Amino acid sequence: MSSRKALSEVQDPIHYRGAMSVKEFIQWAGISRWLFYELVRRGLIHPKKISSRTVIFREEAERWARELPEAAPVKDLTKTEPE
Repeated sequence: MSSRKALSEVQDPIHYRGAMSVKEFIQWAGISRWLFYELVRRGLIHPKKISSRTVIFREEAERWARELPEAAPVKDLTKTEPE
């Protein structure tokens, strides 16, 4: 029996260890696999290779998340503007 926790048992894989697989990263980031590889192609995220595995180090994932643009404020639809 393996002592390693399954991904489903880890609430936040980025804090579980120093690097994540592509699958763990896209689940953590809430993005599609296609978008992940598009971000790599554009140079916005920098994965590394460990042997044949592609991994994203925690520091890189956190840097990418910090550099995301702020969300635009949501307009309050309950208020009516004078015409």
